Amino acid sequence: MGNRILAALAALISAFALTSSMAVTAAAAASSDVKAAYLYPRADRFDTDLCPCTVPDDWDGTYFEHDAGGYAVKLYMFDGLELAGKVEFHPQDERVYVYDTLVDGVTITAEVAGKTYVPKNGYYDLEFAEGQYVMVKMIASEGTRTEAHATA
Repeated sequence: MGNRILAALAALISAFALTSSMAVTAAAAASSDVKAAYLYPRADRFDTDLCPCTVPDDWDGTYFEHDAGGYAVKLYMFDGLELAGKVEFHPQDERVYVYDTLVDGVTITAEVAGKTYVPKNGYYDLEFAEGQYVMVKMIASEGTRTEAHATA
C-alpha cells in the first residue's frame, strides 16, 4: 500500500514539473516574432531486405528499394499534426533527402556520418562501404533532434 502511495506521489510531482516546463516554453515562444512551437520527433527504420516498400506521409510519400542487408531511415518532425520536415536515407543508392515542409521560421537540416545537409529540391548522393553503419540525424534550428542508425 505504501509503495502505491509513493508511486502516485511521484507521478503527480512529475506531471506538475512537465506542465510547468511546458508553460515556460509556451510563454517564451509567445514572446518571439518567429513561430517556435515544439516539434515532435519520430524515427523509423526499415529492413530493406523486405522491400520494395512504400511508406506514406503527408508530403510526398517514400519508396525504399530492395537492398540486401540494408536498413533505411525515415525521420520526421511534426508541429502538432502538421509535418514540419523529414529526412530519408536510402541504402540502395546511398542517398539522403532533406525536406523542410513548413514555412515557420524553423530550419530543418540533416547530419549524416558527421556532415550537414540542408533542404533542397532533390537528393544528395553519398558513398559508403556496403554494410557500413551510418548515423542519420535530423536537427531543427529551435533545438529538437532525432536520430537513427542506417546500414548502407
